Amino acid sequence: APPAGSAERDAAFERLLARAGAAHDARAAGIERAAQAMSAAAAERAAGGYDKRERPAAQYPKVGRNDPCPCGSGKKYKHCHGK
Repeated sequence: APPAGSAERDAAFERLLARAGAAHDARAAGIERAAQAMSAAAAERAAGGYDKRERPAAQYPKVGRNDPCPCGSGKKYKHCHGK
C-alpha cells in the first residue's frame, strides 16, 4: 500500500508541474514576441527605414583636462574620469 498522504503529495506535485509549465509557456511566448519585434525592426532597417548614421549624437559639452570633473568630485578631470 502507498504511504499515507501520497495522494496529497502527488496532487501537490501535479499542481506544481502545471504552474511551472504555465510559467514556462508565458516566458516562451514573451521571448517569441520579442524575437518577432526584433525581426520586424531588422526588416525595417534593411528596407531603409532606419540608418544609424543619421541619428544625432548626444550633445555634451567638451570637458578640458584641467576643468573640474563633471561627476562632482571636485577633482580635475585628468585626475578623476579622464584617465
